[in-house]
Amino acid sequence: MHHNTTYPDIPPQKLLITGGTGFIGQQLCKTLLTQGHTLTLLVRNPTKATKLFGSNNQLQLINSIQQLSGIEEFATIINLAGEPIIKRWNPRNKKLIMASRLDTTRQLIDYINNTKTKPKQFISGSAIGYYGNRESEELTEASVAGSSCFSRDVCIQWEAIAQQAANYGVRVCCMRIGIVLGKTGGALASMLTPFSYGLGGKLGHGRQWMSWIHIADVIGCILELIRNKTISGAVNVTAPNPVTNTEFTEILGRTLQRPTIMTVPAFMLQLLMGEVANELLLTGQKVIPKQLNEHGYQFLYPNLSAALENIIKS
Repeated sequence: MHHNTTYPDIPPQKLLITGGTGFIGQQLCKTLLTQGHTLTLLVRNPTKATKLFGSNNQLQLINSIQQLSGIEEFATIINLAGEPIIKRWNPRNKKLIMASRLDTTRQLIDYINNTKTKPKQFISGSAIGYYGNRESEELTEASVAGSSCFSRDVCIQWEAIAQQAANYGVRVCCMRIGIVLGKTGGALASMLTPFSYGLGGKLGHGRQWMSWIHIADVIGCILELIRNKTISGAVNVTAPNPVTNTEFTEILGRTLQRPTIMTVPAFMLQLLMGEVANELLLTGQKVIPKQLNEHGYQFLYPNLSAALENIIKS
């Protein structure tokens, strides 16, 4: 990571992780390996994983859950698998986005069912898309799901499957992850180029809320969920100070010292991105991390300007 984050140390344990080579997974696995944990990663591409993490005796790679015998004793399972959702949605892509999440999660539930020693916790991915488009309503974990749309439907089904682990006495956390900011991936990486050329601007009217979070805090939150046995259920993994798209644009422009006078008209985004524009770019959610706040998680980057400063200047 681009800064010396000191995370709380968790006594070394065995973890099973899916999606370990993704944007969040890479940072998570590197941090866990540094802390001395033993990881089993479900990967499609072992070569990529070895390139990322090197080969060491703390790391085992598998390419199917069926390779596990059921006598392993994982303390924690972390499920981050899923096709990237920011791409033009067509029926084929939607199927992939949905299946890549649900199938892996189902296989993990089967594994938990069949394994002799159950894991203590199952930490599974989800997203703030769960809440649908809510204008400027403040959303906590207790808020109901939004009206039906693709990203919401994915999250509801994904969480429902993950929640089944609770039937086996496993503590389940479904992380409703916001817009993750980091250098190597996520939304910010694709915004930096146009912004650095002075072509950045708000999307549509700019009043839509952006519930962002620094990648370092995503990792911090996951470690907190492993460590803190009193947290369960839905957990909003977003910084405590969401901003509107207009504010985001201004702060990013200021950090890059570039003008942000452009506006990307809504119709252009719809033309380029179709449904994705309507569900993920032109509308938003104002999400508050109530569970994490109440359990005393200390955000490393509670404010957007410091978060962007750290990512861009490092």
